[in-house]
Amino acid sequence: MTTLETFITELHPPTAVTEQIHPAAVLAEEPGHVVIMGLSAIDVRHNGVWDTSTGSWTRYDQPWRSAHDPGDAVAVGAVHVTYGVPSRYDITLYRVSITEHGAGLGWTVPALVDEVLRPTRLTLDTIPRAALKEAPRPFRF
Repeated sequence: MTTLETFITELHPPTAVTEQIHPAAVLAEEPGHVVIMGLSAIDVRHNGVWDTSTGSWTRYDQPWRSAHDPGDAVAVGAVHVTYGVPSRYDITLYRVSITEHGAGLGWTVPALVDEVLRPTRLTLDTIPRAALKEAPRPFRF
């Protein structure tokens, strides 16, 4: 395996479980803001365990060595999201992936989503759902 392939595999380990959230879970503007602020406080760039990007929020098993170096941290799973669906200020959670490493540590789809939602006091079972015909397409540059 090349160094680049090793680096990519470390950042994006093999997935053990991928589950479509159907119907998709929707965070309205206020709880969405609370989740974003909560995740930014525990972002890998601030010695936390979440790496947030436009299309997904990835949970690691430990903080990164530095803002740009994961060190020994391994991804345990990711929540795939889209912004502005079904309405302008909503955040839609439509898919969750748990890596083999995460599954080995006991992570489940509900546990990962519930950790994201913790600041709102919502859970995967109680979050409002959207009546979308299909999952939103992932954001691509």
